[in-house]
Amino acid sequence: MGQREEPILTDYLQMVKNLQDEYESLPVGRPEWMMKDIIQNSWDARVDKNSASGWSFALRLLKRKSGYVVVIEDEGTTGLTGTMKATEAQILLASGKDIPARERRVRFLGQAITWGRTQDAAGGRGQGKGVLLIANNLNTVNFESRSEDGYFAGALQRSVKGTNLIDDDADAQQNADRFYTELGPKRSNGVRILLDHPDSSLVD
Repeated sequence: MGQREEPILTDYLQMVKNLQDEYESLPVGRPEWMMKDIIQNSWDARVDKNSASGWSFALRLLKRKSGYVVVIEDEGTTGLTGTMKATEAQILLASGKDIPARERRVRFLGQAITWGRTQDAAGGRGQGKGVLLIANNLNTVNFESRSEDGYFAGALQRSVKGTNLIDDDADAQQNADRFYTELGPKRSNGVRILLDHPDSSLVD
């Protein structure tokens, strides 16, 4: 495949709206369907596939001066492996190639963008990321991860074209000082996600 001058863009925000409408039609409450994909993604990423030894998933509600925030964290998972930066992923896609499966950190960005009809988007369909945006009232979602490839922090930021991954050069201590003063830096492999504008159903 030759390089395309223009990417093929999917209306990501419409996709998120369709996803929300689909879930709202289910006979369960909002907290249940919001957490379904998030918990499933964590379970699928567990290191011990047989007995799930060491795997844990936690949902914390923290009260701050600005209001409540929700922290989602797992342990005993692979974390978001890979070392590729978001900008490198875009260049790779533009050259007609797909993001390798091991590069979970950039596949996590979930931007529905391809340079070919048969090419996978950087984050697949981005459904899990869409749920995170809905759960945070379409505000930026900050996250961090530890894996065998090391530590990194980043953010999922909504844009008119979709959702972009923003790489953050902060280390674990710096990130904790900014976002998780109550919890301290993340020490174990896994992912930690901050919803600082959580849907009211997650707080009530």
